[in-house]
Amino acid sequence: MKIKNKIFLQEWMFLVLIWILFMNLAGLFYLGMQDYICIGEWEVYANSWFAYFENTLFGFVFGTLFAMINHISNFTILRKYNFGKIILIKSFFYIIAFVITVFISVSLYYAIGAFEGKTLGDIIDFIQPSSLVVWGCFMFILIVFTNFLLQINKKFGQGALLKMLMGEYHQPKDEIRIFMFLDLKGSTSIAEKLGHNLYSRMIQDCFHELTDVVIGHKAEIYQYVGDEVVLTWKVKEGLENLNCIQFYYSFREKLRSREAHFMKHYNLLPQFKAGMEMGSVTVAEVGDIKREIAYHGDVLNTAARVQEKCNEYNQWILISENLASAIRESNGVEYQLIDDVNLRGKVNGVKIYAVNENVRHEKVQI
Repeated sequence: MKIKNKIFLQEWMFLVLIWILFMNLAGLFYLGMQDYICIGEWEVYANSWFAYFENTLFGFVFGTLFAMINHISNFTILRKYNFGKIILIKSFFYIIAFVITVFISVSLYYAIGAFEGKTLGDIIDFIQPSSLVVWGCFMFILIVFTNFLLQINKKFGQGALLKMLMGEYHQPKDEIRIFMFLDLKGSTSIAEKLGHNLYSRMIQDCFHELTDVVIGHKAEIYQYVGDEVVLTWKVKEGLENLNCIQFYYSFREKLRSREAHFMKHYNLLPQFKAGMEMGSVTVAEVGDIKREIAYHGDVLNTAARVQEKCNEYNQWILISENLASAIRESNGVEYQLIDDVNLRGKVNGVKIYAVNENVRHEKVQI
């Protein structure tokens, strides 16, 4: 299964479950107001099992459409629009989704005989204006809340929100991870050539192209620092299919596939260099006003220093001895020793290696 499809499946399951829950809670709320909204024989229906079936069906259909809208906005050109435009476009599609859901639900109700003996006029008379107002406000609040959860999850990174809610890193926790510091080569001269505004737009375009590659190679984006991005993998995901190395080459190919765009707008093709290290770090939630999951440890310092050596040794990607050993044991990848160097801020020397450029680049189904 393609990785994007797996992400959609997980998101679809979450949204369907949460909307089924929302709609049944709404049903209980309406039952509490039955003297106000139910008249005559409709009260029997409101207290029947079918009322819960109706809410569950509505939640399933609307949750599915909601997931499709969100997926399209995340993985199409829509994601390049500003936040305000995305909200407006998504809101328009939510209205369409609501109308489609009502149509599907009513059609199914008729098919199973839920409205037997009732005319369309009877159903319309049952729907009071006050109920429509309450229902509309309720749906609006739930849509905003659901989008809020999705945006918060995107802000913290894939799966980070759940980890914070579960308190996984409330107390510092040690993990072994792989880190990559990915930095724009020649950034100073490029910034002088383009000017700050155009330079920032180019960085936006570069990091926009990261999305599919990050998903395809099971990476996590830890931080954006100017024209540099810090990525991390758990060891299992990073070594699987050589994701941590393949990521770099996939990103380079992604940028090359957009060469016409970059040449047209910036008259250059941006190139990135990378430094990598693997080792033990401590993970913890930090901050009050702005809370995030942070990594602490010498691994990050080493990865940053290794990346700084790329220019000195005229290499695009350099890795530490720790990662080189893990790669050799797991994948038999060819690499060569570049030097045993004293990195800034470290007492002992560190062996750094260049990965063979002929390493097999696997196509990942994104």
